Amino acid sequence: MAMMRSTGWGMASVLIWTLSVVLGIALSLGLDLVPSAGLAIALAMGLGAVANLLLAVRLNSTRTPQGRRWHNRNLVDSANNVTMQEYYPMFLGFGALALAGAFAEWTRSMIAFVCCIALAAGLAALPRGVRELRRITVNNVRSREATSDLEFRPVDAAPRWAVPDQHDVITGEVYGVLTGPECTIFDAQVIEPNRLITQARTFWVAHLPRSLPRTRVTSAGSQITVACDNARFAADLVDSHYAAVVCEHGFTEWRIDGRDLIYSRYADPAIDVLDVVDLLVDLASLMPTRLLATYGANGGRHEQSEQRVRITS
Repeated sequence: MAMMRSTGWGMASVLIWTLSVVLGIALSLGLDLVPSAGLAIALAMGLGAVANLLLAVRLNSTRTPQGRRWHNRNLVDSANNVTMQEYYPMFLGFGALALAGAFAEWTRSMIAFVCCIALAAGLAALPRGVRELRRITVNNVRSREATSDLEFRPVDAAPRWAVPDQHDVITGEVYGVLTGPECTIFDAQVIEPNRLITQARTFWVAHLPRSLPRTRVTSAGSQITVACDNARFAADLVDSHYAAVVCEHGFTEWRIDGRDLIYSRYADPAIDVLDVVDLLVDLASLMPTRLLATYGANGGRHEQSEQRVRITS
């Protein structure tokens, strides 16, 4: 069995778990403050879970104007990408196991004991189940390798997308990348605002000829909202009907970041990722030349030129 390796302060979660066990034993035996050893250990595990969550909030999240954003800077188990905030089932599982013993002692019922054991096992196995779900859902890009002319790489740090961005989700880990001259497709785990557990998403990126101001477009029915670093570009994007055309083709939430026109959604193996990127590349080619000439820059990312604005049509 491979030894668990942590990064940053990740091992602190294991230390808190160990101290919780010691505290539970001390409460039940050494100090004799709780009548049942099971209740004492369960109480200590509950306190440990709270302490671990508070530490994860401090070390593994960032407060932004859009809400708290979780990241994976400190990993308890780097091989399986288990973050500090995802380590709570170890506390809950062991606490439920201790409660099972206390409950069985109180009721003297074997059925109740077995049910509690099953609950404890389920809680302890939750991280493995989450990781297995990730493994299944990130095969979207990998499955297209043989039928695509694009270059495939199994893992790519993708630093241009892996940095915290206040306008979008944080990309925590990239699993596979298909690249070509006009597009990039990749599967990744992302940490969304106010969520403890990461989500598997597929990203489609169509590369533009020039760098444009950072823009985010969302649509709900006939209403289109454009949030942009440049007020004039946002207005022209709406007036030229380009934003509406992209949304009408099913891209209800997309963004521009430098030379990239980006669309993402939850990973779904049933989606043909090549069909999606072909459509996105076609739409990128429809970007009005006037907008590219007026607002485009030669750099990889467009510098913020004005206070960020939001326009709703």
